[in-house]
Amino acid sequence: MDEKYYNIIFPESIYNSPTYSNYSIAVYGILKLLSTSIKKQCVTPYQISYLITDDDTQSRYITNFAKCGIEELINENIITKINEVQKHYILDCKNLWFDTRKEKFTIISSNEMFDIFHIKNVNTFLLLKYFVFLISTLSSKTTVYVDTNYKSSVVGYFTIDKLSELSGISTRSIIEYNSILEENKLIYIHRQRDYVLDSENAIKRLPNIYGRYEDISYIDTFAKNQQKYTGSHLYTKKSVEQVNDNRRLAQKYQQILKGNGEKYSESEILDVYNYVLRENKKYERLYEKNQNEDLLEKIRDVDIFEKFNLKKRITK
Repeated sequence: MDEKYYNIIFPESIYNSPTYSNYSIAVYGILKLLSTSIKKQCVTPYQISYLITDDDTQSRYITNFAKCGIEELINENIITKINEVQKHYILDCKNLWFDTRKEKFTIISSNEMFDIFHIKNVNTFLLLKYFVFLISTLSSKTTVYVDTNYKSSVVGYFTIDKLSELSGISTRSIIEYNSILEENKLIYIHRQRDYVLDSENAIKRLPNIYGRYEDISYIDTFAKNQQKYTGSHLYTKKSVEQVNDNRRLAQKYQQILKGNGEKYSESEILDVYNYVLRENKKYERLYEKNQNEDLLEKIRDVDIFEKFNLKKRITK
């Protein structure tokens, strides 16, 4: 089953409700995969537990957990028991499909679910429930651009305390689950080291940014943009340093124009040269975009560097 990628849609009423145990979440996912084309199913707890774990040496406990999940879904009218014959449940699963326009939902892939159940030495039923909840906190209103590509629902920025409040899971457990999911490359967390000053000038650390492991580039990009837009300390410090550095290089360029380049080392001359190339490229691109000829006047002369016999390096 896991050779092909399937999406599993979980309603919020299932993954974020104290009514349903960790076992019903896993059973819900398996039954939804099984009944994609056939809404009536004949299943056993052993069959369900095998499909969840891909392990034919099931313990009695795992099989009992699967049975528990089936019974919960029946009791809550998520599925309907037509009959039960020698531990075989005859089920009507049509209610697993719901109107996504009327109820909040979260999508995970079948591969993600099976990957979780292959993790050793952890309560995988509980880990799956947490994973579905965590993915539900990715912001659908936030679109992240990387070059010419863009995605939404790829970044989350709730704090550990907020995740604990929303899920009812302790902060200690969330830290542990995040670590396990990171280690198994199911999620990626960009841990912010930067901070801002709030309206009362109190130091406030920027929240970590998290999402699926496959979306690393989007997560890192959003985190860096967050530093920029909030004017965070490290970003501002870096920006000020860059401005000061550019000012020094511009002053050295003026000295070279006046014929005073001999007082600079070859390394310093090369730094100035590369700086001028970067600035020229910037104004060339702006001119191409805006067709403002005033921008062309800002392009600096590079012929003065020929007498230094530099090996020209074009930097991005």
